Amino acid sequence: MIYLTSDCHGDFTYIKDFVVKNRLTREDTIIILGDSGLYFRHDDYELTLRERIAKLPVNFLILHGNKEERVSHFKEYSIIPKYNGNVYFNSEYPNLYFAIDGESYIIENKKILTVGGACSILAHCSKDGELYWKDEIPNIKELKNKIKFNKYDYILTHTSPLNKRPQHIFANLVDESLLDFSLESYFDELENRLTYKKWFCGHYHINFDSEKFQIIYKEFVKLQ
Repeated sequence: MIYLTSDCHGDFTYIKDFVVKNRLTREDTIIILGDSGLYFRHDDYELTLRERIAKLPVNFLILHGNKEERVSHFKEYSIIPKYNGNVYFNSEYPNLYFAIDGESYIIENKKILTVGGACSILAHCSKDGELYWKDEIPNIKELKNKIKFNKYDYILTHTSPLNKRPQHIFANLVDESLLDFSLESYFDELENRLTYKKWFCGHYHINFDSEKFQIIYKEFVKLQ
């Protein structure tokens, strides 16, 4: 089975409870739609957390979020084939696979497009490597060249298309004229160009569901 969740920010207690309650195995995959919290602070807590998660009897496919460093920055990670595509992998954590932006995967006969990253409200006031990372947003040109198909079962991203973002979430936090919405704007193009059953994202810390679009926050959705 394939399950989606998002924005756990280092809180894997609810995920562990879900794995145990539903008796998941390495035949199952939990996809985290960004902000897993595994590479936010680079401290002993995160190291211990990764070690504990690696002992859970389930596979994880993890999208890049924002405010977290990409695993591609670390020499311990290499690119290997997985899910009929490529992922970043560190053998110290044999059940953790990190999705590559724009990669197409086939999991349980479902064709899935994954894109991490999001507009950061901290980019205009922080240095690279402090509260944000300058590559939080994927290179749009490279992203366009990676997307292989015009039809998918599911599109999985960290943030939403610009036209679907819940504006009230960040409305009082920052002047939006200072923000880079290039990724979200590109998602508007994809939404009109690609054929798909449903689009899922996280990022906004709310749960919202419409016919073809759903925002997830610390809940689980089973892909049918």
